[in-house]
Amino acid sequence: MVRAATGDDSAARAALENLYRGAWRPLYAFARCWGCSPQDAEDAVQGFMESLLERQSLRSVGPEQGRFRSFLLAGMRNHLSDVAARADAQKRGGGVQHVPLDGEAVEESYLAVAAQMQTPERAFDRVWALEVLEKAKAKLAEECAASGKGAVFAALFPEKDDQAPEDYATLSGRLGMSETALRSLAMRLRRRWRELIRAELAELVDTRASLDEEMKCLQAALMD
Repeated sequence: MVRAATGDDSAARAALENLYRGAWRPLYAFARCWGCSPQDAEDAVQGFMESLLERQSLRSVGPEQGRFRSFLLAGMRNHLSDVAARADAQKRGGGVQHVPLDGEAVEESYLAVAAQMQTPERAFDRVWALEVLEKAKAKLAEECAASGKGAVFAALFPEKDDQAPEDYATLSGRLGMSETALRSLAMRLRRRWRELIRAELAELVDTRASLDEEMKCLQAALMD
């Protein structure tokens, strides 16, 4: 968040685009849980993010104004209220290139993980938490591939969350390593995943205390 708000024009723009991509699905879940149709939710998120870029709102966000996640929630809530109050509002042009997404996949993801949340805020937090976990897992996959541990990663971190993992005895035989070595490696990889999760959250806060609080919020969102 800091780089997006205070960097030079090119660096800040790149950081903002990255934030935009990371915030899309959580904001979409918020809008859907608010009561928007799938198409209206897409339009609302696009309009909200464009308005942030047009007004350069992130440049005014500091540690004293709260966490970036809270900033987005408050802003999206206000944006949806404004849209509802302006039945004849027109979509904005320019601003930022619309992120190409598979609309059906985004909607299916929302229905699977957030549609039953009791409030738009909880829907946002659940999808946000899952996005952070997936981004950290993707980076871990890259690290494992670069170090020749791609097969181990694929075995220990199946693509589908509901996929039953193989037991260590079976995996060790298939991967050609001892069960003890596999268990030790699995523990190191899960510890590294947690480090990458914290690193993802650290991009959005300015203090250690805020980072610890975001970790607590992430854990709570996954347990709801």
